[in-house]
Formats: sequence, C-alpha cells, structure tokens
Amino acid sequence: MRLVRTGIEVCVLATGWLLGGTVGLGTVLFALSIGPLVQLFLPWVIWQPRHN
Repeated sequence: MRLVRTGIEVCVLATGWLLGGTVGLGTVLFALSIGPLVQLFLPWVIWQPRHN
C-alpha cells in the first residue's frame, strides 16, 4: 500500500513541477509520508462486518 500511494503522489508532484508549479518542503514531505501513514492507519479504519 505504501509503495503504490507514495509512487502516485511522487508522480503527481513531478507532473505538477514539470507543468510549472512550485514545489515546497511541505509538498515533498506530504508526497513522501502519506503512503506510510495510510498503511499504518488503514487497519484502524477498515469496517469489517460481524459474522453471527
């Protein structure tokens, strides 16, 4: 999960930069940290139905 999400964010960041956008420290930190954070917190928010 973290590799795919980080890859997507880095591609979006690079595309924005190539189109003339500005890249700041916050943007880079977000792009590199959102993947690991999603992988870390995803088990806490996934709904799993009870089986009776």
